[in-house]
Formats: sequence, structure tokens, C-alpha cells
Amino acid sequence: MGLPTEKKTLAFRGQFVHTPAYGVLDLLLDKIMIVKDGKIVKMAPGAEEEAVLKTFDLDASCVRRLEEGQFFLPGLIDTHVHAPQYKFTGTGTDVPLMEWLQKYTFPVERSYEDAEAAKYRYNLLVKRFLSNGTTTATYFGSLHLQPNLILVDTIEALGQRAVVGKVNMDRESPDMYQETTEQGLAEAEEFVKYTLAKKSTRIYPCITPRFIPTCTIEIMKGLAGIAKKYNVHIQSHISECCGEVKCVRQQHPEYKTDALVFDDVGLLTDKALMAHGTLLTDDDIKLLAARGTSVAHCPLSNFFLGDACFR
Repeated sequence: MGLPTEKKTLAFRGQFVHTPAYGVLDLLLDKIMIVKDGKIVKMAPGAEEEAVLKTFDLDASCVRRLEEGQFFLPGLIDTHVHAPQYKFTGTGTDVPLMEWLQKYTFPVERSYEDAEAAKYRYNLLVKRFLSNGTTTATYFGSLHLQPNLILVDTIEALGQRAVVGKVNMDRESPDMYQETTEQGLAEAEEFVKYTLAKKSTRIYPCITPRFIPTCTIEIMKGLAGIAKKYNVHIQSHISECCGEVKCVRQQHPEYKTDALVFDDVGLLTDKALMAHGTLLTDDDIKLLAARGTSVAHCPLSNFFLGDACFR
């Protein structure tokens, strides 16, 4: 995968598969497609190649032609990625979630404070995604501000489309991997402003309280305010597993479910994406639907750590 091609005019000819609506699959045989400034501007029958190329002042040698048996398809989308966890992909599935965070996740995520390590690992991550056809992803970053800026810069340089969030955690986390409420809110806003300042059509900032067990009511309300101020996305984890749900009930006995906590602090919106949701109640699902909030169900993670399957 080369550098972004947003300012170039490209031509492709072959078979195209796409899904214009849910449950609909179209196969377009022998078409020529023109992409200009990062957008599809023309799709025509292959037999019209000469006329199409002339319209866009392109030579036939510029056309990327697929071989027999090959086809184009829309890029894949991953709606829940913990970018720092790429370092231990496919391992560390031997303990329940709450123990898993302490044993594997927090120490690895903290290691991204090393800027050079962050640059190296995030470059590998984004390149691997693109090589496997994942052209869009929603990323959780880590706690510290600088590695998240590096992640945004890496995505921009390599040409992926992404929603990216700096993780916030101001309680129930290791001393070496926890922020104060004030620091967390300040850095979350700084991250949003940094990402928006790029004026990119491909990269969007996201408010990212990790999940209720590691976020106080105060920081969640503050983050909701930032999301509203800048009209940006929100992501977190909701009703993920028995251990997480039990923890939240102990922290907040006044709330029956995670969804009611998130709603009360203002984090359930039509720009919010909640991960897992395996233990959502029927009333929770109705509430999320009413708020326009989406769920990333993460089947593999649910199998290993979620104690249930998404309904």
C-alpha cells in the first residue's frame, strides 16, 4: 500500500462487487472506474474505456486492469480496534477480562509512552490492516496523549480512514497507568483539537472513556461535554461480561445497568458506538435504539472474554 492518492486521478477496469443496501449484493461485470481526488467520479461499461479516458485526460497505460478471477470490492470496516493491543494479538486469552486488563493490557498499553515504539508498532498495525483490505477502522488508543497523536499521524500518512480516540481512565487502574480527572479532560480536548486541525476527510476524533469501571461520573460527564462541544464521535464498552457488570453494580448500585449510567452522563448519542453489549437487557436495547447509539458486537472477543454472545 502506497501513500494516499487523494490528489490523483486513477482508473481501474474489471469486475466490481458492492452492497448498495443491506442484504443486497451487486456484481458489476467489466466496468471502468475513475477515482479523482479520493472519490469515485465515473463508472461506465468497459467498452466505453476510450471515451472515458479521453474525458479525464488519461492514457490507456494508466488503467489498472484486473486479471481473470480477480474483482474489486468495498474496503472492509473494523468497528472496534484496540490499537496498542496489536503487540499481543492472538495471545493472552487465559484469564477473565478484569484480570486480563491488569495482567496483559495495561502494561502493554503503557509501553507506548515510548514514542519510537509507538511509531514502529502503529506503522506495522495500519499497514497490516490495509494489506488485508481493512480500509476503515474505529480505534481505541492508549492513555497518554503523545502516542495517540502518533497513531493519528500514522493513519494519515498511510491513507486509511479512521475514527480514533484517546482512552480516558481516572480510577481503578494501576498508578502507573491512570490520569487525574482534570488531566484526562484536558488531554481529551487537546486530542480532539489536534485531529480536527488536520481538516482531514478521512480521520475523525472520538471521545473514549474506556469503560465505566475505570471512569468516574465526573470524567464521563466532562467527556460528554467535549463530545457535544465539538460534535464528535463517542466510543466505550458496555455490558461486556459478568465481571465488568458486577463491578459497575458495586460502584453504582443506584443504576441497574451500564446503559443507564451512560445515558445519565450524556454519552448515549447518535454518534456513539458501544462495544460488546452481550449482557444488555431488553430495556437497554430499546434505550440505545431510542438514542441512536450503535453496538460493535466483537464476536471473537465475546467468545474469549464476554461470557455470552451478542443477541
